Amino acid sequence: MSKLTTLVELESYGGIFRAGLEWFTRKPGKRSEAASDPTVPDLSDAHGNGERLAAKMLEDFLECESQKKMKELLDRWLFLFDTWANVPQSPREDIVSAMLDTRGLMRKVMELKGYADGAADDDGVLQALGLSAGKRDKPQLVRFLGSSVALCEYLREASDARDSDERWRKKKRRERKTPRKNRWQFLDLDGNTAPEWSRYFYTPGGAVKHFNPIPLGKHVQTEALDPDRRYPILTFTCDASSDDPKAARRELALSLMDGIMSACLANLHIGVRDGLLTARSPDAFTNLWVFVAHSFRNRAVGRCRVCGGPMFVMRNPGRRVHKLYCSDSCKKQHSRAMSYRRNLERGMSREEAAEKADLSVGTAEEILARDAAMGYS
Repeated sequence: MSKLTTLVELESYGGIFRAGLEWFTRKPGKRSEAASDPTVPDLSDAHGNGERLAAKMLEDFLECESQKKMKELLDRWLFLFDTWANVPQSPREDIVSAMLDTRGLMRKVMELKGYADGAADDDGVLQALGLSAGKRDKPQLVRFLGSSVALCEYLREASDARDSDERWRKKKRRERKTPRKNRWQFLDLDGNTAPEWSRYFYTPGGAVKHFNPIPLGKHVQTEALDPDRRYPILTFTCDASSDDPKAARRELALSLMDGIMSACLANLHIGVRDGLLTARSPDAFTNLWVFVAHSFRNRAVGRCRVCGGPMFVMRNPGRRVHKLYCSDSCKKQHSRAMSYRRNLERGMSREEAAEKADLSVGTAEEILARDAAMGYS
């Protein structure tokens, strides 16, 4: 990420967002269609509004935790999400899944960044990923279970996996060795055997459990996997060299974060404008990851007061953080939890208080307990 950091420093006035949004000017038809839609922001002033627009886009994207909300976002920003238009077998449903998988990866990256910066005191973030600081100087694998063919194929193409796999199969044929079906079934989109060192591959539902992957979100239903369907597996590596356990844990978090972001920013090109280096982004997927990288410079990663999930908050040392919820749904749930507490104070039973607040007892108690742990009550 050092190159990207340099780019942002060179164009601190927001030029990197202008470069990231340049591709709008190459689609005049789509811009003119969107101009009459009041829900689509005016992109004509990229110099002045680029950073604000990027932050708004990213915030809207991260708030879409369900397929319904992501579909609504796709309807609003249809001209933005054409990244996977040329990927085979990518109907609208799979594009929505690709967006949800991307959001899942971004939230993992934000959790890792928050942990590395000290926003999370416990090691739950690393434990949930199966990482151990005791394995010094040994690369550790983290595999994610996705739901989108489009995203997996995008990453495979960006990492040259297709050609690499084909070269491996040709080498086996020259050696007159048929690539045997590996025990855990590493496959490409066409069902061909892929090498066991593949980072992005597919495997049947019945073999998913052997990889012990981490679902990228609630939209990935691991308990109902179809044994005849092939599911995408995304693999990333990380390592740490420090002898100090605390420093090693931080190294692991940053190493995995950098690995994910490097893979997702693989199509970012370096250009020159007016003698200065600039970033050229070819698609909306890369744009969003550029926005994430830039957000790490001028924002901190906080935790939602309701779900505990990661969210961007402004860096204002000594000032109150005004953003407390990662989405409108969490804000509504917190309001209901407060109603539940007030009902208890009026003498109602837990069941009556929860029914009147339109919230389950367990959810209300969990929100109140997190509030107390975060020092809000």
